[in-house]
Amino acid sequence: MNNIWVLGLVFILCLIAGIVTFSAVKDMERQQKKQKENPDSLKEAIKRSSEYEKTSWGTMSPLTWMYVVAIVVSLVAFLIYVF
Repeated sequence: MNNIWVLGLVFILCLIAGIVTFSAVKDMERQQKKQKENPDSLKEAIKRSSEYEKTSWGTMSPLTWMYVVAIVVSLVAFLIYVF
């Protein structure tokens, strides 16, 4: 009985992680399409790139948080299963 709950929890987390990943990929595709349709000048592209480099390490995307939560919960579920 306990194993069914653990497997169900892991399955649900994997399903949610997959949906969030799919959403993030589609959002990135939309962003790339928008940038291809409206190309920036070289100065604007360099400015956008440097801003991204400054902020990318300081902020975590929702997708990253989703994977952190999924890994932690999966580890807890595994420990419940083992013990």
